[in-house]
Amino acid sequence: MTKEEDNHKENQKLTDQIADGKAIDWDSYESTTDSEILNKIKAIEQITQAFTQTILTEQSTVPGNHTRVLFKWAHLQVIEKVGEGSFGEVFKAYDSILNRAVALKLRHADMASAIGSRAFLHEARRLARVRHPNVIAVHGAAFEAGQVGIWTDLIEGKNLKEHFIEKGVITINEAHLLIKDMAQALSAVHQADLVHGDIKSSNIMRQKKGVFKLMDFGAGSELTDSGLNPTMGTPLLMAPELFNGEPISPASDLYSLGAMLYQILSGQYPFIATSAIGIKQLHQESTIVPLQKLRPELPRPLCELIHSLLSSQPHKRPTAAQVINQIAWINDAPKRKKRTWAIATVIGSL
Repeated sequence: MTKEEDNHKENQKLTDQIADGKAIDWDSYESTTDSEILNKIKAIEQITQAFTQTILTEQSTVPGNHTRVLFKWAHLQVIEKVGEGSFGEVFKAYDSILNRAVALKLRHADMASAIGSRAFLHEARRLARVRHPNVIAVHGAAFEAGQVGIWTDLIEGKNLKEHFIEKGVITINEAHLLIKDMAQALSAVHQADLVHGDIKSSNIMRQKKGVFKLMDFGAGSELTDSGLNPTMGTPLLMAPELFNGEPISPASDLYSLGAMLYQILSGQYPFIATSAIGIKQLHQESTIVPLQKLRPELPRPLCELIHSLLSSQPHKRPTAAQVINQIAWINDAPKRKKRTWAIATVIGSL
């Protein structure tokens, strides 16, 4: 390799470090790099830093009207903490590669076994291939500084649980839209041979345009060396077969969807107990109170659809694709009624 090629390689290394946002020890290059070229590369770094600062200022406002980077993780510049749960912490971050703000979820360090972390990364990268308007976009996952993390679209606004706390049970029209959007989301996820594992109101975000978006796969799809752990999820919304140690499946996602819909339409869960053992016993010994009894104004077809999702037998629950067709049929009922009246009127006049 010639000296010119060596210099070119060294210069390329410097520009790559700048692009990745890494700090550069300029003193170590003073004696090996042409001063004129080195000054130009320094100028590039200054321009890049100024540009990054501008983007951060536009996408994140923090106290004091200036941008503050808490720390760096992989290629992400973490700006502020926005949430925390049993899985880990959620941050708002700037992705220098995508040139946009993202949500970074970092798993608790004490949860990161070598096998579990590899499985999590594998599943997260598969999920990143799912692109659907009703599913939060996963942009990447990595293991860095002893922690495994996943970064996704940053969605501003309130989740369905917050909406429920503020306004109470949702309307019939909202329920129709929610079922349609979540069935489409689960259909896309299941077609990718994935399972969400923790369908609940706090994992569903409603965007400003009214579109519901499924998010937070990290908490539900907790992984072990043998795959998805069936003990994860929210007990009050978990399918009965999971309490018997059966593996999580698309059918269990559909049960959780039905239980969540039952809760936000009636104000109570299908089964209520203070422990997982208590819930398991209720699944075995009790029946679900008819939804229409709790809220008589709900249309019978809508209640029947939700109860079909709550079947104790997984094979009797409709698939996500079948739910899409059924809710479309329910939504079309007023139009069918008008068409029937129109036909009846024409026949009567004849």
